[in-house]
Amino acid sequence: MKQPYKEKPKQLDNQGDLLTVSAAASVFGVTSTTIRNWDKSGKLVSHRHPKNDYRLYSFSDLAKIVPANQRPLFVEDKEIEPAKKNTNSYASVKDFRSLVRQMSKAFRDSQGGNLMDRFEEISKILYTKMQDERTGGRAFAVSNSADDEAIYDRISKSYQRAMQTIPPSFRGHDEGLSKDKRAVVQITKLLNGLELTKMPADIKGTAFEELIKNTFDKTEHQQFFTPRTVVNFIIQFIDINGAKTVLDPACGTAGFLIEASSYADKKTNLVGIEIDKRMAWISQMNLQIHGFGNHKIHCFPDGGSLSHRTEIQKEIPYNSVEVIVTNPPFGSDFTDAKELKNYKLAVNKKSRRRGVLFIERCISWLKPEGKLGIIIDDGVLNSSSNYDVRKFILENCILEAVISLPTAAFLPYASVKSSILFLKKKSANSKQGNVFMADAENVGRRPNGDPYFSDKYDEDGNPTLVNDLPQILNEWIGYKKSKKLSGTNENVFLCPPDMLIDKDENKDLRIDLQFHHPSKQVAREVLQNSTFPVEKLSSLVGVRNVNTVPNVQDPEDIWNYVGLANIVSITGEFSPIQTMGNQIKSAVKLYKPGDILFSKLRPELRKVVLVPEGMNDGFVSSECYVLTTGDKIDKDYLVFLLRSDIVLGQLVYQVSGVGRPRINIGALLSAKIPLPALTKQKEIVRRLKKIETSRKSLEKKIQDDQLKVRQLITETSLKFKQELLS
Repeated sequence: MKQPYKEKPKQLDNQGDLLTVSAAASVFGVTSTTIRNWDKSGKLVSHRHPKNDYRLYSFSDLAKIVPANQRPLFVEDKEIEPAKKNTNSYASVKDFRSLVRQMSKAFRDSQGGNLMDRFEEISKILYTKMQDERTGGRAFAVSNSADDEAIYDRISKSYQRAMQTIPPSFRGHDEGLSKDKRAVVQITKLLNGLELTKMPADIKGTAFEELIKNTFDKTEHQQFFTPRTVVNFIIQFIDINGAKTVLDPACGTAGFLIEASSYADKKTNLVGIEIDKRMAWISQMNLQIHGFGNHKIHCFPDGGSLSHRTEIQKEIPYNSVEVIVTNPPFGSDFTDAKELKNYKLAVNKKSRRRGVLFIERCISWLKPEGKLGIIIDDGVLNSSSNYDVRKFILENCILEAVISLPTAAFLPYASVKSSILFLKKKSANSKQGNVFMADAENVGRRPNGDPYFSDKYDEDGNPTLVNDLPQILNEWIGYKKSKKLSGTNENVFLCPPDMLIDKDENKDLRIDLQFHHPSKQVAREVLQNSTFPVEKLSSLVGVRNVNTVPNVQDPEDIWNYVGLANIVSITGEFSPIQTMGNQIKSAVKLYKPGDILFSKLRPELRKVVLVPEGMNDGFVSSECYVLTTGDKIDKDYLVFLLRSDIVLGQLVYQVSGVGRPRINIGALLSAKIPLPALTKQKEIVRRLKKIETSRKSLEKKIQDDQLKVRQLITETSLKFKQELLS
């Protein structure tokens, strides 16, 4: 029977009967993921938009695939060929994830077992199923009426055959199949009719990675997940095109290698090393499930990648690798006395941080011009105890980029501040150039490890992450082409090579982003070339340090309070609030009219306030310093200076602390400032305030325009309502 006919929209005909992913999903009542899966599985042939290269799909092709009861009303039955029977019922990540949960439930409801054991047994059975399909076996083709003992015996034998295809060291924690026959049989029946090898790799891989994520936390070897956003960024940034080998010497669950497989040439060898047998097994399974066959995972206990045993040297010789990407365990010491003798960075030392030794080990494996992307804690980049590491890096490599990561990147597993180093091993003609430096304030992750979503959505209606890395990647790609930055991202800058010269071995050779922040150069130039006298802040201000706890002193009184949230960055605008003392349970500091409030927490936010004359006394968060001034300096002039690069450039590399970085009062008072005559100070202030007035006027106009837009939207809605009711 024909469905009611409805004329096709003209725009479809005008565009050659082609639809975008989101449009196709909307018209045919399926998800965008389903459309993409049909594409990847070969059911659909995609076309390309001539201008933006987006994928487009033929209306008629889609109509042939979608079941009759899901087709749009304007499609006639006679236009559609019968859809082929889909023997692969698990055609989406959601469906396959549901299947995996059922498999886990089969073990849990039978003989129980912990989550780790269930995960390993599921991995074994999935791998056995895939190998059975590849060899043309029929072990999983069972009927519900078949004898359970016979089914288990078939699967057990199939498992033993499958295990012969991988090295013995990767055959799981327990080399035998689970003795929980009831669960194994139930899972076999769940897999009956499902062809894993014909399923798109991204469906199997995504679901499997979700299973990994839900199973593993942090292990005794400090293995935890590198956020996908960071992994993706490193792989794209380092550019693995043309690499014969991509190595991760601390591969964990093979996250870097999985991501690399999406960008690597088919001939590229993906190589991983793990110290933990179970993790090596997971890496092996993960790569198999994702469908990338050209890989090799090594399990080397007793030192892992840091060992120099013969088999490691044979598998991965010195100067043999084009690309290394890794997030090594850098929070513990390596103490093997015999192995330490093999490291230049461990000479005359009884121990050395693993992260430090990983750097040397990776460099030794790289070919000349080979590239390394490694996550390392910032102590390696800035502490005096690691001066020799930085010297070693710059002697052996070209420092291409330093990307500072937020502390939240690895929370809740680790709170250490870290950065990504991108290095290129020196060749005979290598010469250090500008270093690309960027500060990623967000990588799509909250401190508790949950995704950090913005209020924006992609073309498919999915929420997007608050993630600075894509913008940084775009800046890098543009810089590689033009050798210039766009100038639109204030968190990206270039460090000139002369800043990396080791001067007199004074251990000031730092390669962290804070030390080379561009404001530091601004401060240096102004102070060195100032035509006015330069004085330390300590000779111009005092510190008001009257502390109290409102909840203790007078919880029932109303207090004038200024928290950091009440201070606007850069502009100096602030708004004290009136609140009961029992609402302020931490220490606060007294301020008076004419005082200056300087936020010691994250000084790069430039939260500096001049309390107006005539305002009542109040109290400010203890995260602020309260400064008083004398007659030697104009207060407005000082406030402008405290917000400027001239002061920030002297403080930014002295900020310390994890999570809530602060500047100490000694560093602040040691900052130097140009001090012209008082009349000149006031003249400068007048000009700056004129600019401030223009800014406020522009902001007011923008706010008024936004209000007008909202009013017009309301008027349109009311008019539309009236039209419908008239």
